[in-house]
Amino acid sequence: LTSLDLSNNTLGDTCTAPLAALLSASTPLRALHIRSNQISDAGIASVLTALLSNATLTSLGVSGNVLTDESVPLICEVIRFNATLREIGLANNEFTLTGLDHICDAALENQTLTHLHLSSRSKRYKPPHLANHLASNKAGIMVPIDADQECLRELLYAAEQHEEEKRALHDEIASLKHAVMMLQATV
Repeated sequence: LTSLDLSNNTLGDTCTAPLAALLSASTPLRALHIRSNQISDAGIASVLTALLSNATLTSLGVSGNVLTDESVPLICEVIRFNATLREIGLANNEFTLTGLDHICDAALENQTLTHLHLSSRSKRYKPPHLANHLASNKAGIMVPIDADQECLRELLYAAEQHEEEKRALHDEIASLKHAVMMLQATV
């Protein structure tokens, strides 16, 4: 078993203890999706705690549950310290804008996460420091479809800046290689 999708079953917190045990055991499970199951902060805590020591799971989907800012510290800890997770889906929970800010900040410290699906049930959510996330973590931060134009402009600007920095670094490396070749030719 490498993938388990129990989404849309209204399991509530009853499913989380057995899932935490599965994640704590030596298992080849790579993807776990428990979206839209009415899982609360109390229920998700055991799953998140198990993820702190899990070395196989690469994709976790917990979107559409009833998670609040009470879960944010543990979510941030998982994002910071789990070195195998590549994708986490957290959209459509009950996080406040402050909670989402903390989650974004934690993603800055992660070197392996490539996709972080975020949104708030509030249409006003404008991801903070999004340009920094894109440029420094190279992670795909999924922006809510209703993100405003200023936020999208920031994303495009960050991507352009990142490409310019890559070109400048490439030019500098080429220049150094040329200088080394010239030195070798004179020796």
